[in-house]
Amino acid sequence: DNLYGANITIITGQPSLDSLFFDVYSPVGDTVSKRPVVLVLPTGTFLPRGLFAPTGAKDDYANVQIATRLAQRGYTAISMDYRLGWNPVAPDDVTRRATILQAAYRSIQDVYSMIRFLNMTVDDLGNPFQVDTDKLTIFGVGTGGFVGFNMAVLDEPETEIYIPKFVDPVYGIPFIDTTLLGDLK
Repeated sequence: DNLYGANITIITGQPSLDSLFFDVYSPVGDTVSKRPVVLVLPTGTFLPRGLFAPTGAKDDYANVQIATRLAQRGYTAISMDYRLGWNPVAPDDVTRRATILQAAYRSIQDVYSMIRFLNMTVDDLGNPFQVDTDKLTIFGVGTGGFVGFNMAVLDEPETEIYIPKFVDPVYGIPFIDTTLLGDLK
């Protein structure tokens, strides 16, 4: 339950501040000062655990097992939460599509926030988690894999988030409004 950031969420239906947490898994008896780091992202369809599925948080059983096994193999594993929330029961496809894309975009922002946080701990706090930020990868379970994949392929967001399938077909407004949601990095 380490805090890595805070950002605006819409999970309650109204914009509100959401604290973002992570857990660190390190090899037992670790004496290495810098280890490769794996960010482990949970599944859960961008919805809170228990709403539609028994998953959706950094301490899900699968995340704990994966992070533990990565630590046993010499990695520093970080199981992290990211912001959730979209409207899967909206009566129209456009709203469902817009809100799931916005949820994915927010989760990518949160992973970048985690990476910035780790870099800050290395640069300013003496590397308390013993991570090598030059050797960082993402391991996603279910929806977390979707987040990691989209981080990898979204390399020109200034154009890629404005392709036709990401624009409201009625009003011509992009589903990802960076003036409202912010940029990725």
